[in-house]
Amino acid sequence: MKDYLQEYVNYHFEKDDDWTYEEDKEFSDLAKTAEDTFLDLFRGKLNFTSREDMKSYIQAAYEHDTQDASLILAQFEEWCKALVAGHSSYLESGLIEADRAFDLARLVGPFLSASASWSDRPSLWPIVRQVR
Repeated sequence: MKDYLQEYVNYHFEKDDDWTYEEDKEFSDLAKTAEDTFLDLFRGKLNFTSREDMKSYIQAAYEHDTQDASLILAQFEEWCKALVAGHSSYLESGLIEADRAFDLARLVGPFLSASASWSDRPSLWPIVRQVR
């Protein structure tokens, strides 16, 4: 989470006018990955309904935190813990079972897919470490 936030902040709020085209493209791509990750993880949160809202939220928090992002990072980690706690019955056993393929797909979807159009719930894929 810390790396994503740093990549986002670096590109949007600490952009260097001396970056080459290639550097700008690389940092832009990293920031875009961070944006997608935040929007998937925090879908449904008031300040994460659009890229513009998210940018305003992160910028305000970053500037308020005297350009140290530790408070917003703590908030992101708190939200991730709550997200995981909401799926704790599956995570404790490490096993998700279902009688039908459709039901299994519905249950594992939040863990494996990004920006699922069928759901307004957050996705867990950015914080999943292993799938067996």
